[in-house]
Amino acid sequence: MIHSSPLYRRSTRRGVLVPIVAVALVAVMGGIALVLDRMWIEMARQEMRIASEASALAAARQLVSDDFLRSNPHSDQRILRAKTAAQTVAAQNLVAGKPLILHAGTEGDIRLGRLMANPGTNRISFTETSIDPRTVVILARRNQQRNNPIALLMNGISPAETADVVVTAEASIENRIIGIRPLPGSTAPVWPLAILSETASNDTRETWSRQILQRLGPDHYSFNENTGAVQQLPDGIPEMTLTFAFESGNAVLLPFRSARPGQDLIRMISSGLSEQDLSICGGALIPDHSLVLDCSTEAT
Repeated sequence: MIHSSPLYRRSTRRGVLVPIVAVALVAVMGGIALVLDRMWIEMARQEMRIASEASALAAARQLVSDDFLRSNPHSDQRILRAKTAAQTVAAQNLVAGKPLILHAGTEGDIRLGRLMANPGTNRISFTETSIDPRTVVILARRNQQRNNPIALLMNGISPAETADVVVTAEASIENRIIGIRPLPGSTAPVWPLAILSETASNDTRETWSRQILQRLGPDHYSFNENTGAVQQLPDGIPEMTLTFAFESGNAVLLPFRSARPGQDLIRMISSGLSEQDLSICGGALIPDHSLVLDCSTEAT
């Protein structure tokens, strides 16, 4: 009798603990499933953000093609190229294991227009237009409405089987440039030369204002984007001839880094300017009135 009572009690406790442990395991697994699904959704949102920003930049790049320099640019062609570039770049990026698909039709995922300031509130808003667009807005969507939501990892354990993810990205082009600073380890696509902007009325030298802005320059050459070669065909973009000569020239070399013509100049023209090249300017090219350079007219 002394030994039977403890054995009976031990067996009863085991029977009570089994269902309690089972319920606890279900609760723990449910919590883990929620955490994993949340991490999965956040990863998909980050992937979609990267893809949409890359698509917006690719589309905006097409808006500043050579066609933008012509007196009568073909907006329809630039818009078509911009939307095609956005779709191509988006499809090259995976979101939750699948390529990001952008629709380019009416009310689609690729919107082109301008950023406009409200005169009353000075608030910036986006206005969609096909007349000389300067802004690209990408609306990336993986949701039930598109029939392409994100499938959750813990399907069957989580309360839902899918999740909707929507990301917006914007890229604009403008001429308000304060300065140029290369990123660490990279170069800025800038040539180390300055072109004469304007002269007195009795000066016959070719200037940027006269030849390019007033479109008085000749048009003999064009650039073939497919082959990367210059060809002797007009393209609607005015040209000017640069002359490096003391007093009579219209261009000068900028003394970046060693200011030595030859290999340094060739490298800067082909590869751009690095932070080391711009060390004389504090690592950045900011063309304000405080920038004074002892320029050279040697072009050899």
